[in-house]
Order: sequence, then C-alpha cells, then structure tokens
Amino acid sequence: MKTPSTQRTEWQTRVDIGLPELDAERKKIIELLGQLDMKPLYSIADEEFLERFSVIRHELRQFAALEENILKRYHLPYKTRRMHADDHSRIAKMLDEIYDDALAKKNQTVLAVFQLLKNEIIKHMLAFNDEIRSHIQETG
Repeated sequence: MKTPSTQRTEWQTRVDIGLPELDAERKKIIELLGQLDMKPLYSIADEEFLERFSVIRHELRQFAALEENILKRYHLPYKTRRMHADDHSRIAKMLDEIYDDALAKKNQTVLAVFQLLKNEIIKHMLAFNDEIRSHIQETG
C-alpha cells in the first residue's frame, strides 16, 4: 500500500519539468496539498482546514504568475500561453468557490476537496509539460 508520502514523491517525479525554479515551486505546492490530506471526515468548515487552505490558495496564485512568466520568458506561442492562463483562471475560480463554501460552513468533507484539488493541480501541471519541454529543447 502506498503511503501519502510515497504518493507525493510519485507526483513530484511526474510533474518535474527540468526548470529548477518551476520544479521547486511545484514541489512546494504538492507538499502544501499534502497538508490537506487530513482525517477523511473533517469538514471544510473546520478552522484547521481553512488555515491550511488559505496558504495553499495564496501559493497557487503566486505559482500561476510564475508559470505565466516562465511561458512568456521561453516565448511559447500566444495560444499556448492563453490556454494556460485560462486554466489558471478556472483553478482560481474553483479555489474561490471552495473558500466561500468553507466560510459559509457548507457540509463538504476535506477528503473530497483534497482529491479534487490534487487531481486538478496535477492534471494542470502535466497538461503542458510535454509541450513546454519540447519548446525549451527546440529553442535551447
């Protein structure tokens, strides 16, 4: 059986892109997401969840800005940068909705939110890895 630590290490390996600045931020995001891997029946209305989630929400906003700057720095095509920025907006909206639900004391488990965020963030990171890697290799 895989432990949460082993699973996070596997995520890290899958999302590394070879740019130290970006890889370090991705590792940080994955570690912060791991902090949401709380007792399954905790509610998002729990104060501990809200504190941890607020940190993650803030870090993901900074991460989005970093990714967009890196895409621009490596001169990826506008269409690719736009798609990536649109995905950042979609994730930010999702984070805002979770935060609002937590403040409103909605009855949702932390486990459900953790799984949703983990899947969305990892999917986002993987979605552009191949294209970014190949573009960086082509342009040096």
